[in-house]
Amino acid sequence: MSQRRTIRVLQARPPGVSGVAALDDLTLIVVEGLRELGHAVDRVTGGTDPRALTVLIGGHLLPGPDLAALPPEVVVYNAVPIPVGGIAATHPDYARLLVRNPVWDVSRASLDSLAQATSRAEGLSHVPPGWVPALGRVPPARAQDIGLLFIGGMDRARWRLLADLEAKGLEVRHVAEVHGHKRDALVARARAVLELPPLKDQAPEPTRLLYLLANRKAVIAEPTLDLEADEILRGGVRIAAFAELARACQRLNTDIDGRNALELRGFDAVRRRDAATILKRALARLPESLREAGTGGERRFVGPGPSGWARPTGGAKPAVSVPGGTPAVLNLNGGRDPVEEAINLDWPGVSTPVGAASPDMLADPCDPGIVGQVFETERFGAVALLAGGFRRILAPWVPARARDLTGLMTTCLALLAEDGALELLVPYDLSHGAWADPANVRAFNEHAFTAFTDGHAAIGWTRARFVLQSLEFAFTRLGERLEAEGASVEDILRTPRAVDAMRVMLRKRTLSVTEGG
Repeated sequence: MSQRRTIRVLQARPPGVSGVAALDDLTLIVVEGLRELGHAVDRVTGGTDPRALTVLIGGHLLPGPDLAALPPEVVVYNAVPIPVGGIAATHPDYARLLVRNPVWDVSRASLDSLAQATSRAEGLSHVPPGWVPALGRVPPARAQDIGLLFIGGMDRARWRLLADLEAKGLEVRHVAEVHGHKRDALVARARAVLELPPLKDQAPEPTRLLYLLANRKAVIAEPTLDLEADEILRGGVRIAAFAELARACQRLNTDIDGRNALELRGFDAVRRRDAATILKRALARLPESLREAGTGGERRFVGPGPSGWARPTGGAKPAVSVPGGTPAVLNLNGGRDPVEEAINLDWPGVSTPVGAASPDMLADPCDPGIVGQVFETERFGAVALLAGGFRRILAPWVPARARDLTGLMTTCLALLAEDGALELLVPYDLSHGAWADPANVRAFNEHAFTAFTDGHAAIGWTRARFVLQSLEFAFTRLGERLEAEGASVEDILRTPRAVDAMRVMLRKRTLSVTEGG
């Protein structure tokens, strides 16, 4: 029986070579996205393993002999901008690797240039970096004392732009290259961030825009071919031609409500660029011989069934516990809106919509007693809902239908791992459709989840609590019109029928002995 191979994400980190850290987030995205799909993933910096599928990031940093030694089945994830005519003149050894190996490219424009330069018709895939929760790591700042932050290379035109903005009173900060905690601290202090294309010979950082949007930053960007073609991200960024950047930066600096709205749009846009979904499609385009291994592998997986869902191919169902061969994502709306990359759960006695796939398991999520129980599933065999076993729980519209909201939240808290994310979508209490669904028993406002965050002690939570990661509002057409007319978010929230729903992300945090009481 064929089995899915372990995947090795190999990030090239040759000593003394600049530009290595610029690809750390791309590696993080690939690792987290593949693990969310249920793959066994190893993050490594060297070596190959014939039993595993290897995805190479940063191959352009490796010397020629190392590139020549790579097997032809290694997937090359390219992040280097490729101009028309290719890169054989600047990276000859890497260019040869791009000709003979399967290639994923972060940029559609680069991929088109590569296809034209190499005359390749197969083995090339556009795989843009996607969102994973781990990108949202910037801590809150005590004060945002940087009006505009720019990270990147400089030329004469850029120096003049930043100097003009400073002369007009904007607090500008420029750093050529910064990563890790230092960059996080700078981004936290910035009210807005300027995003410009890399200059020639500058180390590429294809994930910086996603990182900024994932941390709810207002971004002003110069247009590029990839950004203008990106239907998802371009709506979350203020795009301006270089000649108009100064004016756009000044306006955003003085328009607090507009800046807040841009932050929300950007955060919503980046979360719709789901890394797991992108990577699943990329893997499906690879030859089956690369995705599958023989029976000598270390882990058991099942093959795809006729409907596209993973199903056993015969024999006894293996018992796997989360997070083993099954996804570390639990979807509590699995009857109404099943997610292929998640374990889908629904309440007993609830009818599945016509044409929808059946949920993987039936259980009452308002009953914390389900934690630790084992459920037989058609897709994954026997699955144990272990405490701390999930990194994400999806609950769109579920709290509105829960008879015992505290019980539901207690179950979710127990099932999540430390820093795991609970993603909620709930009707706003002044919305037109709050009570349109007869299954709804409550609606929500911006204070509805305080009992499960700062008010955790009152409901008897002494070991862990939730912290609010993000709160955003889905405006109706009325709300969008009010926003365009300059109304504040607070006024829009108080206007009936202006807000349709709230999207909330909570994260689990273990309490210290002092906090737990």
